[in-house]
Amino acid sequence: MNFIAILVTLALDRGLRHLEFCRDHRLGHWYFGLLRRIKSASPELVLLLTVLAVIIPALVVDGIQLGLSSLSPALGFLAAVIFLLLSLGPRDAFHLINEYRAAVDSKDELAATRLARLLIEDAPPAGPDQCAQAVGEALLMRVNDRLFAPLFWFVILGPSGAALFWLAKNAVCALKPKSSHEAPSEYAEVARRIHGTLAWIPAHLLALSYGLVGSFDSTWRGLRAYYQTCEKRFFENNEAVLLCAGRAALSGPGFEGLSRMESLDRAATLATRALILWLVVIGLFTLGGWIL
Repeated sequence: MNFIAILVTLALDRGLRHLEFCRDHRLGHWYFGLLRRIKSASPELVLLLTVLAVIIPALVVDGIQLGLSSLSPALGFLAAVIFLLLSLGPRDAFHLINEYRAAVDSKDELAATRLARLLIEDAPPAGPDQCAQAVGEALLMRVNDRLFAPLFWFVILGPSGAALFWLAKNAVCALKPKSSHEAPSEYAEVARRIHGTLAWIPAHLLALSYGLVGSFDSTWRGLRAYYQTCEKRFFENNEAVLLCAGRAALSGPGFEGLSRMESLDRAATLATRALILWLVVIGLFTLGGWIL
């Protein structure tokens, strides 16, 4: 049933892009902003409060979904689709790439810069070639938080799993420093650890997927070289692993001498192939469960 819910959700995600504003970060910012009001808490209390703030709403989602499923399987299925749909994004990374490509082709620099900022989540580089490269690399990293990790936790834990990751992701956004001059709070550090831990498995599965649908030898060598010199804690290196794997997967035979825009297209193709691979694997596991 989860596989069918995923297919329906992905179809709705493409067809209801005008409703993407419904899953922006404002609700998460308000909810986790309440933690900022609790001052002078001990490290143990900070850890407890942040973990509870992430877990309790996910348990509520699980209770709602189970309650609706007990009333009607159709209602339970509908609830699962809605919760998963709200857990994606907030903006579809693949659609942003298409819009960015169209803006570049039409020489609309303002639109291209705005779209690049949405995907990079920071100020984009000034040069068009550098900006296109940064957008392609951002896609390889951002699709985990925006798509693959919610799908992974949905498969593992159902709607509550997707909600759990959404909450962890929003906790990081809501609790991070508001300016470069502000020191990260203890709540922000705990939120970053929770999110990094939840993102670790899907990020590494996605990195492996990049190798399987790209250049596996290059990806394997790149990841091995990265971990030989990596000094970060495990929950801090998810994006670096995805970028390393994505770059390596696109560096195999047939990828040399590409322009920046061609590299961007190849990055989008690589991520799309990885999504197809995930859907095939999930579908096979679902089919195996039905047969057995």
